[in-house]
Amino acid sequence: CAWFNFDELCKRPLGAADYIAIAQSFDTVICEHVPQLCGNTYNEARRFVTLIDALYEGQTRLVASSDVAMENLFLGFDAQLVTADGDEEIALGEQAIQQPNGDEESLVIGEGGSSSSSS
Repeated sequence: CAWFNFDELCKRPLGAADYIAIAQSFDTVICEHVPQLCGNTYNEARRFVTLIDALYEGQTRLVASSDVAMENLFLGFDAQLVTADGDEEIALGEQAIQQPNGDEESLVIGEGGSSSSSS
């Protein structure tokens, strides 16, 4: 288990490789003091989403604490909370794309950055 402050993970110039290394090193990551994210914290919001993606892919649990309710965490990003498979995911202007193998992929596009995940 690793315990971090949001600033340590998302206010520093860290990238996907750093977050993947964390995911490979720990089975649980605790991130405290997650602030409300908006256009003024665009870089931090992108890093936080990248962190979440890396932890998800590495099957690492994330425990996050914030003074803001999860549905209000991203302010002004046109984001919505969606649940496709029982896991909660943040989608920014979600569009579905049909893959050649018949699977559907959710492409996340919006002011807050881009990411994709299989549905």
